[in-house]
Amino acid sequence: VSNKNGAALELINSPIVKIIDSSFDSNVTLEGSGGGIYSSCSLADCDIRLVKETTGVEFKNNSAQVSGAGFAWVDREPQFEPSEVIFQDNGSGFGANRAGTPYAIVHVNDNSSLNVSLSNTHDSSSTEILSNFQSGQKVQSPLYFALVDQYGQVIQSDNFSVAEITAVTSSVNSAISDGRAIAVRGIFTFEEISLTSPPGISGIFKIDSSVLSESEFPKEKQQFRISFRECRRGEIYTQDGRCHLCGSDIPDNHKDALQKRQFSLSIRDTDCHRCPSTAYCWGGDTVGPRPGYWRLNDSSSKILECPNEEACLGVRPGNNNDLPSGRCKEEEGYTGVVCKECKTGYIPGERSRCLSCPHPALNLLKLLFLLALVIILAVFLIRNSLLAAYAS
Repeated sequence: VSNKNGAALELINSPIVKIIDSSFDSNVTLEGSGGGIYSSCSLADCDIRLVKETTGVEFKNNSAQVSGAGFAWVDREPQFEPSEVIFQDNGSGFGANRAGTPYAIVHVNDNSSLNVSLSNTHDSSSTEILSNFQSGQKVQSPLYFALVDQYGQVIQSDNFSVAEITAVTSSVNSAISDGRAIAVRGIFTFEEISLTSPPGISGIFKIDSSVLSESEFPKEKQQFRISFRECRRGEIYTQDGRCHLCGSDIPDNHKDALQKRQFSLSIRDTDCHRCPSTAYCWGGDTVGPRPGYWRLNDSSSKILECPNEEACLGVRPGNNNDLPSGRCKEEEGYTGVVCKECKTGYIPGERSRCLSCPHPALNLLKLLFLLALVIILAVFLIRNSLLAAYAS
């Protein structure tokens, strides 16, 4: 048991070392790395080897507080054939059997990753970590990157290294904000990063850290691709390269949000439009008429006044089921353009009003009454004509 690195064996700048058929069993370092062996050598001719002549080298039941319960190394990796070294029941915070130095930063799906296969890393031509990204916006979900050693193990002991994302593609060279992160248990988390690029391109970015200054890992494998979508209707392309959603600068809790928010109905717009006093505007391309007004469709910027304002109910704030034209007072017979047409069962009246047709039974009674009047009048006229003829 030791409080330092290398509870059983510590090698500092030892140029040539051969460890032959040795067993490192139940060694513990309480505060350091390398329960069995800790090696650090900055000399050019360092050569540390684990060699099997008969039984091989064994690391068993070792533990380390920081890293590498079996062995840990800095600068030069001990050389050995995997079949000649046995690891069994070792444990530590990172690198239960062996632990190396910071070697690469790779993209991972979450902050709980412990191991990464470095053989599966690709170059920037195929590694796309975000697609259809809106230029100028913050990422909706955090981006995670892991600092790993030569064996693909996340260096959980690292809580101090700083990584930075920068653009490789020249068109997005200065289009990143909040692109730096500090490692937490070997994971870099980018939660507030925003990326700006000309819409419709696929940009190449890279992540790097000064802790990797001595690493031989290919830098192109620390690059990744992000594709940016075109600006959509309701957004305008700004001079600083963002797809700005019209009205997004007005918060939902603003008392006049539906009047203050701007809108855009064409992807060719270069400016957002003010919301007319005859409409409600939710931002983007969502616009609807107020009560007393009507709109042809969701592409029309014209809000028409209804001849009978009581017939046009407009749209209801907060109700996404209303049509872009707004609602007509259909329960009273109004429909059509500017709600001036009458539904079946209604007849046009004065001042663009729709009047309910009488009940069919009542119409029949009226018809029978008129028919009776006609018959009575005809009988009366015929009778008078006959009396006049007899009198003459």
